[in-house]
Amino acid sequence: MVKPSGPVTGTQALSTINPDHPLPRKNRSSNSDGRTRLPVAQDVAELAGVSIATVSRALNEPEKVRPATREAVMKAAAELGFVLNSAARALSTRRSSTVGVIVPSYGNEVFVRALSSFQRTMRAAGYQVLAASSEYDLATEMQEVTFLLQRGVDGLMLVGGIHDPALYARAERSQVPIIQSFSLSDREYCVGFDNREATFRAANYLLDLGHKRLAVVTGTRENNDRAAPRAEGCASGHGRTRPGTQSSA
Repeated sequence: MVKPSGPVTGTQALSTINPDHPLPRKNRSSNSDGRTRLPVAQDVAELAGVSIATVSRALNEPEKVRPATREAVMKAAAELGFVLNSAARALSTRRSSTVGVIVPSYGNEVFVRALSSFQRTMRAAGYQVLAASSEYDLATEMQEVTFLLQRGVDGLMLVGGIHDPALYARAERSQVPIIQSFSLSDREYCVGFDNREATFRAANYLLDLGHKRLAVVTGTRENNDRAAPRAEGCASGHGRTRPGTQSSA
């Protein structure tokens, strides 16, 4: 291989690589035929001077390993560039330590902030978050849910209660629990609030301050069980009638 005398472009640089002498790769062992391979748990065990079982415990259940041993394993893993194979672990434990989240849109800051907070909480609990956006389309949401279930997520968090009925059936067959957020439900586990009651109270607060004319702006209402109730709550507040009741006046 001839070394160029001056600067070269990326394409030119690639053309100078001799396929018979590939660039060396760090932190990789060699097989008997000379090919390189990624480090495995056995390599970590040999370097740390422990058994493969101890390596597994140190990486999967560190609280069950003595600090000195755990430190030796982690040091060896870092030196070798060893990365735990989460797919293999999921097959043996039937848990992936991942949770899927689907929000209607990344363009809404409310969902982005909620997702960020949820991710911090899950990270502290030892879970990774896989997120997707449905763009308020039930077919797209179903595709994303199918992808997440194929990935073996341990749970799903969805926004609102309007979803393809087949979604619930598919999650149930996979034994994956669903958490509904941003609204309440009598059928599903949920973390949310009563959207009608919230805007009813907000409208009454403004009226108590002396305001006479109120306006409310909502987002898209298609496949959205939160926007319409918020508008209804504001209208009820303006009429001083609690949502779901009739005025006696």
